[in-house]
Amino acid sequence: MGVELAGIWEGIQRISGIYMLFITTLAFTYFLPKLAEAQQYQEKKKVIRLYLTGVLPLFALGLLLVYFTRSWIIPLVLDASFSPMIDYMQWQLVGDFIKGAVLIYGLLFYTERLLWPYLLCETLFFSCFYGLTYLLIGHFGIEAATLGYTLAYIIYSCVLVVYFSWYFSRSESKHSQG
Repeated sequence: MGVELAGIWEGIQRISGIYMLFITTLAFTYFLPKLAEAQQYQEKKKVIRLYLTGVLPLFALGLLLVYFTRSWIIPLVLDASFSPMIDYMQWQLVGDFIKGAVLIYGLLFYTERLLWPYLLCETLFFSCFYGLTYLLIGHFGIEAATLGYTLAYIIYSCVLVVYFSWYFSRSESKHSQG
């Protein structure tokens, strides 16, 4: 039964990878250069706002479409034997929405050349993902993997928002002093 559940989880990851490809491609090909060109925080804020108000609602609609058509998509993309995924996808979709929402903040690590904060935040995310999944698996079974993923992204998103609020407020105060 363990191998079958691992296959179900891997199937969820495969479908997630398909739709996440669209938003990550858009983020890296359009928004990353825009953030890199922006010199002042106010310019970066406009790019972030465009992403959050223009792209994110469309992404949310796409995720809702995936959710409501999952019983049709799963056998089409994978195989009918993966139909148990239908019951486990909701947390993955919520986690992917949060991941899509904070993707724009993750791009700031590249444009601001913040290697160590990036490594620390990624380590935090994967530690939370592993730890939460481990803690929840006894109670939720396979659903713990997708629930742990979502909870880890909630924590990660809070850390990114707090970190970049601090980072840019510090940068603005240095700029106004100099």
